[in-house]
Amino acid sequence: PATTVAPATTAARTTPAREEPPQAPPQAPPQAPAIPGIEDCRAHGLEVTMCYRDHGFADGDCKCLPGMYQGQYSWYQWLCTTKHGQPSGMTFCDQACASCHP
Repeated sequence: PATTVAPATTAARTTPAREEPPQAPPQAPPQAPAIPGIEDCRAHGLEVTMCYRDHGFADGDCKCLPGMYQGQYSWYQWLCTTKHGQPSGMTFCDQACASCHP
């Protein structure tokens, strides 16, 4: 009698795919604090310096206020109401910060 041999079946072995953990999107670098009023002063053609920094104020503490002389915006001043984010009372600095006073 003849013997019948069933064909061998080979199950394919697969390794489960390795899932990579999701990566966080890259973080944007921190932005400097906004300087209130600076765009308004620049829009009037004024060249603005942040000289208030020389008097202990930080960006965001002072607001640029454009001023008119004979119908034209020709100067600005800084109005500072905080010092490093803490309330400090109003201080005015001329555009060159030669003088800062309450």
